[in-house]
Amino acid sequence: MSTDLKIYCEKHKFTYSDFDIYDRIVPSVLLRLCQDIAGRHSEFAHVGYHDLLDQGALWIISKMYFKLLGKIEYGKEYTIKTWAHKKRLIYFPREYEICDENGEKVMIGISMWHIFSLRERKILNPATLNLANFDDFNVEYSNFDSTNILFSKELENFEGEKVISHLVTYTELDHNHHMNNTHYADLALDSIPDILEINRDLNELKILFLSECSKGDIINTLYMKDGSEHNIRGVRDDGTNVFVACFNFKGEN
Repeated sequence: MSTDLKIYCEKHKFTYSDFDIYDRIVPSVLLRLCQDIAGRHSEFAHVGYHDLLDQGALWIISKMYFKLLGKIEYGKEYTIKTWAHKKRLIYFPREYEICDENGEKVMIGISMWHIFSLRERKILNPATLNLANFDDFNVEYSNFDSTNILFSKELENFEGEKVISHLVTYTELDHNHHMNNTHYADLALDSIPDILEINRDLNELKILFLSECSKGDIINTLYMKDGSEHNIRGVRDDGTNVFVACFNFKGEN
């Protein structure tokens, strides 16, 4: 573990259960790893889950993107890094990087976070909170040209092939009593038709989180392929958009 406020590092080894039938890393595993190290970094800087909870607030992720640059394998040790950028009004960009034993990057990622009020479930103005340490661990270094993660508005409304109706269960809930964001990646991946026939490594994954879901909610998924991109939209029974996920596999045209 690193004790550097600016770029926080941990060592990690992946287990067999982190891989699919083709020995490819499961996307939700990477999302969970990024989510957890972001939480530990924030706690180290005293702006973590409990620090915000004491102020009646929560961290909420709105967008996530990662790109695989190399192969992640079982049994090898990797270094995962995370750092935060300077806040953009109400947005908090954060980056991630996984390097192999030789220091080569095998994954780069970026996410966008907000601070929500615990009671009203609305985005808060960061100026109303005590985030005194946050500016101490901003980093300008980036693997990306922009800290924004772009989605076309059409992806929030496309009409595609209906695939899955999923009932949100107790074990999918997080401490906020809502479906944890990492489970959306599993639901989206399961919604790609003929996914068993796609024996290709994942290249990129981009997810837009639009609304929260509680136990008992039903999420219906719609699928649309656009060139090499597999797009999945999650919609609650009441018509509310829940998420949009875009997968791109290496070697697909």
